[in-house]
Amino acid sequence: MGWVLTGAVVALLIATLILMARGYRMVAVTSGSMRPTYDVGDGVLIRPGDDEPIRVGDVVIFSAGENMVPTIHRVVGVQDVFERGLHYRTKGDANAEPDPQLLKPDAVQAKAYGVVPYAGHVFGALSSTTGRLVLIGFLLLCVGREIVIIVQVNRRRRRRAAALAAKTLVAEPDQDIPVPAPRADTPSRKPVS
Repeated sequence: MGWVLTGAVVALLIATLILMARGYRMVAVTSGSMRPTYDVGDGVLIRPGDDEPIRVGDVVIFSAGENMVPTIHRVVGVQDVFERGLHYRTKGDANAEPDPQLLKPDAVQAKAYGVVPYAGHVFGALSSTTGRLVLIGFLLLCVGREIVIIVQVNRRRRRRAAALAAKTLVAEPDQDIPVPAPRADTPSRKPVS
């Protein structure tokens, strides 16, 4: 079980590094406005700085309104606002009405490209120092446990090999021990009569 858990964590870290190298980032979903597409705690893959055009149906992350909190909603319309260019109408999948404000193109930070269920919880926890320390401690504990198991298995193998060698020596039939032949230069004794 330890190997499986360690392998899963390492695979997740490697996949994250590969995605980050390709320009992707992960953001956590913090509200239910995009249910059933995204649930609270899901991780959404985004690619900031992507030059792909935004179309109706795309899910985007943007900052708008007074508090400028990042929001993930779907584009449900594109409108040409007189003398101000294109603006986007957005709406959460779970919301009954579209968002009240039109979205300027420069407010869009990125498009969503995929979802990793529950990964938002993990990445949210890892964004804190405590979460990172817990992860490092967990990985060290898993690796240490596996090292102990490997050492124990190697000891058992050596004991078994030694026991098998001892059995082999005892179990073999007695062999005649060769007696050296008399040397030619030694005089032979004749029995005295």
